Amino acid sequence: MGAASVISWVALIVEDVSGAATLTTRWFNSRRLLRLVILNLIAVLSYVVVGWVSSYFAHVFAIVYSTPDARSYHVVGQWLLGSRPLPPESLMRPFLYPLLQELAARLGGTLGVWLLNVVLWFFALNVTAAATFRFVRSSWVAAFVFLALATNVSLILLTFHG
Repeated sequence: MGAASVISWVALIVEDVSGAATLTTRWFNSRRLLRLVILNLIAVLSYVVVGWVSSYFAHVFAIVYSTPDARSYHVVGQWLLGSRPLPPESLMRPFLYPLLQELAARLGGTLGVWLLNVVLWFFALNVTAAATFRFVRSSWVAAFVFLALATNVSLILLTFHG
């Protein structure tokens, strides 16, 4: 198996069990690609339903920095980009997510931060399903794990908090 198939998350998800297919063949395997698209459409539906029922969609701009945890990530991100002096929160926060969050905030404001969280949520769903498939070699188990995460209300609601 080449380095390209290890790097590509799509190849991880749609990899042939025998491992004999090429990366191109795996990408265009219509049945696996269809399953992946269907799972992601179910995730979109789940996200929309939870966001609608919780009324978080109506209050995205008020919710993103509403918790102390989210504000501390924001403060660390501002420090990393030179907008504020060294905060005490920098001792307990990692640097990558606050940096990404602050870049998203500078590019798209509060909406940018929320969209970053949504993209990271979808990325996590797909990578977790891919890792599950590689571990157990079962599309059914990978789909179950994907759906368990995609329908987890707590994880969905956390994407609304910065």
